[in-house]
Amino acid sequence: MLVEECVKEEFTNELFSAMDRMYPLSSYSNGDGGGDVGKMISVQHAERVANLIDSTCKIIYGGELHNVQERFVAPTIVEATADSTIMKEEIFGPILAIITVPSVDDGIHFVNHHYTSKAEHPLALYIFSQSKEEQRKIMNAVPSGTCGVNDLIKQAANYYQPFGGVGTSGIGAYNGKHGFDFFSHYRGILTSNNKSSFRYDPTVWLANPPFDERKIFLFRCVGKVPLVWDQLK
Repeated sequence: MLVEECVKEEFTNELFSAMDRMYPLSSYSNGDGGGDVGKMISVQHAERVANLIDSTCKIIYGGELHNVQERFVAPTIVEATADSTIMKEEIFGPILAIITVPSVDDGIHFVNHHYTSKAEHPLALYIFSQSKEEQRKIMNAVPSGTCGVNDLIKQAANYYQPFGGVGTSGIGAYNGKHGFDFFSHYRGILTSNNKSSFRYDPTVWLANPPFDERKIFLFRCVGKVPLVWDQLK
């Protein structure tokens, strides 16, 4: 999460309060899970996620109740930079990395410099701002698979809206008709009813060799003419 410096203190205070309310650490005090945070799929995955928290970032919430042998990683919030280990790969765990930026423009530059320029586009871009101008500015400047404004996840659950990635975050999109189109193969077929072999028939004369400058010129002209034959029949 990129947070503007001018609201960072207010934001983190509100975030800690929300975490205490929704994911109280006392629910995980036995170190083997509980509450509303599920376990990792395997011990190896729990180790991988827990190891993302190292000296390259700073823990500012939680981070003390992990039990990787029980596949449990406790809710944790860290302060990070672009060089932090946790920013080198997808997390897939209950850890939130916060990066402070001086302004919206700096946030846009951060994403485009470290990720977009390497074709590592976000699968989802989330914008939290009451300014429609800011919303449009960020959406126009940062490519992403999907985008949510002042909300999370819901765009992926909308049956009428395509969900998918762009660049290394994925190819194509699905959901409803979008998924049918994406996972279908459209086969192009042309059936010709022209059986003419008359040498002056354009479909015979123009398409068959020998080719000369006149034919090449006509080919270029034909390629710019709309296909209106079916409408004229």
